[in-house]
Amino acid sequence: MRALGREILDRYKTARTLVVGGTSLRGLVLYPVRHRLPNPRHQIDLKTGLSMVSPLDVPLVRVFEDIWVKRCYTRDDFKVTSGDTVVDIGASIGVFSIWAATRAQGVRVIAVEPSPRIFNFLVQNLSRNRLRQVVPVQAACGGEGGGAILYSRGFEGGNSMYARDNAGRTFRPLAEVLVQTLDEIFRRHEVAICNLLKLSCVGAEYEVLFNASEDTLRRISKISMEYHLGLNDHCLAEMVSFLEQRGFGVNFTAPYDDECGYLFARQRI
Repeated sequence: MRALGREILDRYKTARTLVVGGTSLRGLVLYPVRHRLPNPRHQIDLKTGLSMVSPLDVPLVRVFEDIWVKRCYTRDDFKVTSGDTVVDIGASIGVFSIWAATRAQGVRVIAVEPSPRIFNFLVQNLSRNRLRQVVPVQAACGGEGGGAILYSRGFEGGNSMYARDNAGRTFRPLAEVLVQTLDEIFRRHEVAICNLLKLSCVGAEYEVLFNASEDTLRRISKISMEYHLGLNDHCLAEMVSFLEQRGFGVNFTAPYDDECGYLFARQRI
């Protein structure tokens, strides 16, 4: 009975999130049905006509709720406006990239995702929504260009460039991936001004920013990131100090679990 009660509660929470997020009635009805199809998937269909698909091991509703409903990366005045350029490091299946690209006219998004499997879903989601203003890049972003191993921590949203964490847990090699620095991404895609840099790269945010050139950092107006603890020897205080020394005003949340929290930085004028 308790298991049944939890299942009913979970279904209610899922339905509520989908409704609040603007899911169409048809999409709401079909959401659980699609889990039982020959090609099972999560799929969210919005009233606006936008649609997002993910494999079942990606918690699409939770990610959608965080990004589209709770606006975890775009709180307060961290908005996307007409003509902005957004760089999305750790784009996954494209939930944030789709959100950013559809906020205003003329927005350009560079969506960077290393996982070969998840990158395929990113491309599929951009294609199904005809979002030609989003440029998908199959690569990891790091402190040094070249190649590296991407490691699985058991779920695609937790893929990491680190083979182990500070608690002694080791992770399974997932794929060999291309690594590009932030400087290289900005150069390749002619990013003169990055109005918003979003990072969700499971610990690599430290080496991404710490190894970026001063010129690249000056091109960034705002940074929204999910910071991570315990995957390497870096800490939140180090990130805050680094950004403040380079002219950013910084705010952050307390960790929402034993590993992650959010940080927001804006260049002081």
